[in-house]
Amino acid sequence: MTITAKDSAGNLTNDFVYLGGNTTGDGATNPVSIAGAYMTPLTAPSSGDIFVSGVKKYKFIVGSTEGSYQLAIDLPKFNNTTYSQTAITVPYTIKSGSTAVSNAEVLAAIVKLIASINKQIRALQKSLKR
Repeated sequence: MTITAKDSAGNLTNDFVYLGGNTTGDGATNPVSIAGAYMTPLTAPSSGDIFVSGVKKYKFIVGSTEGSYQLAIDLPKFNNTTYSQTAITVPYTIKSGSTAVSNAEVLAAIVKLIASINKQIRALQKSLKR
């Protein structure tokens, strides 16, 4: 995940701006929060993390539970300005990386097979009545 910080004019923030405040000590009053279901950060986001060239990157280990989720990102230092910014949510999807067949696909195939067999039985019965 990459967080890019820009000012109101669209310019990247200065190097070494802390995510939680102007100094590492500001982090207690502006705790950084980045959370999503089935995601574990390799390094936990911290108020003492800094932007470099306006960017801060994080890596996560993502689980295997397929579905659509929301990642919540809250940087209070930047959210408590006069521009009334708030925490943002970012949608993400976890999809299986394997080619395994799901239970739903197996069930659908069984239903189609039964329908096909029933159709063949009806055709056979019809031909035997002649």
